[in-house]
Amino acid sequence: MRTGRLSALCALVALAPAAQARERPFKLVEHGTAVFDGTHVTSVGHGHATHLGCFTLTREADLSNPHGSEFDVTGRATIVAANGDKLFSSITGTLDNATSTGLLVYQWEGGTGRFRHATGETAWHVEVYADGTYDVTATGVIDF
Repeated sequence: MRTGRLSALCALVALAPAAQARERPFKLVEHGTAVFDGTHVTSVGHGHATHLGCFTLTREADLSNPHGSEFDVTGRATIVAANGDKLFSSITGTLDNATSTGLLVYQWEGGTGRFRHATGETAWHVEVYADGTYDVTATGVIDF
């Protein structure tokens, strides 16, 4: 009988983190600077986001498969929240060189602290300026 109770308790404990995670709305505003080196882009930004507060962000991305003035974008980003927790993501989307705008999708892939098991998806609308600076607004969801 004790073995059965212990097994049931262990099963509940194992499920506890998943049960606590829930989908939450996510909004972000960012400003930063991008450096284009051929088809490779690095950028550093800062801003404010729900569940993060003030943050800093670093990203690396590659541009490929040009279709006229549009390029496919793939990359990775790390966001550091006000309290030091990190949020990791993969990036896919497009950047239009003619309009200097992009639409990116960030797929949350865990992190540190409260974001250790984060998942979800967020759409990022990017406007890049001639001096290499950019502005972003993003909306979506995050589960943590």
